[in-house]
Amino acid sequence: DFNQVLCWELPSGASTTSMFTGCCTCTGCVGVVTGDYGCGIPDTAGLQAAVTAWCANPATAAVKYGNITTWITSEVTSMANLIYIYCNGDTITQDTFNEDISRWDVSSATSFANTFRSADAFNQDLSKWTVSRSTTFQYMFSQAYDFNQVLCWELPSGASTTSMFTGCCTCTGCVGVVTGDYGC
Repeated sequence: DFNQVLCWELPSGASTTSMFTGCCTCTGCVGVVTGDYGCGIPDTAGLQAAVTAWCANPATAAVKYGNITTWITSEVTSMANLIYIYCNGDTITQDTFNEDISRWDVSSATSFANTFRSADAFNQDLSKWTVSRSTTFQYMFSQAYDFNQVLCWELPSGASTTSMFTGCCTCTGCVGVVTGDYGC
């Protein structure tokens, strides 16, 4: 039943192995904790599985992963196809997905290709996301018709942004140093 937000600043090298194992509803951030602590998403495959579960049934997924708004995603290296492919559940689909994932740490991700492609209803503020490691943004918001957020991301030189916003009819935000065919 433990379900408290801790946000502890842990000393470097602190042993956190299995710190939250079996704590199925924990949703809090835990400072700089990494590793096997139950609430975090360990890698790209883990995030894909969690999103699939969330879209199938958020209540059931919350028991295993916690609320989607608080997932610790700092170890995930690819956000590619995340909603486009992995969110086709019974409760939420790519068309209806509009969860607030603004607090996710995506700084380790190197690809955002197709992440929100065809996510018609998605319109959340992602302006605080750090995407500077990524070089791939193709079709990221393509056909995300309701998306209308100002991002102002600093993208690395040479980042691929082909069709990043194609079909995103209402988007008006600046996107760092993006150049090329990105629709807005």
